[in-house]
Amino acid sequence: MVANKKTMATTSQFLKSVSILSPLTDEQRETLSTALTETTYEDGDYVVSMGEPADALYLIKSGEVVVHKKAKGEEGANDKDLMRMKMGEFFGESALQSDSVGQTRQANVVAVGKVTALRLTREDFTVLLGDLRELIKHNFNNKVLSGMDMFKAMNSTEKEKFIESLSEVRHRPAPRARAARATRAARAARAARAAQPLRS
Repeated sequence: MVANKKTMATTSQFLKSVSILSPLTDEQRETLSTALTETTYEDGDYVVSMGEPADALYLIKSGEVVVHKKAKGEEGANDKDLMRMKMGEFFGESALQSDSVGQTRQANVVAVGKVTALRLTREDFTVLLGDLRELIKHNFNNKVLSGMDMFKAMNSTEKEKFIESLSEVRHRPAPRARAARATRAARAARAARAAQPLRS
């Protein structure tokens, strides 16, 4: 586990660069940084193998990895390189989403020289912060509502209760309103055609 404060701050910055985690607050990323496991790999070591459970996010702290997979339908074929990733890059971020349970790795990730990687499992993420989608939705609602005067007057407990009470509702105009809009659009189109000069 990542322990000291300086390392945690650096790790928290790494987490900020991960697109799927960018909506999290600094405090939430600091919490996650305590759950990261650091592992060093030697040249040629497999960080992950194709077919393994996709249950963790990996951040490359130092070094370089190559991502490759076997060419389809070719028995004994060489691995096909898909991409290379270096320090500060990451892979496996979709593993943090609750609907990715049961999915497997679609490629191998292999160390090119010495590599240090940070690993964050879906289980650790969920224990610390809950479901990723719900967390992002909560943070978004909090950010939007922060600009409202009424919301600014609330204390943190009241804000949390208010956000938790929100529910998403999809609105579709009533059939009569849609018909009225269509009629107005048709009249406007006829008026526009009537206003055009006649061509001889």
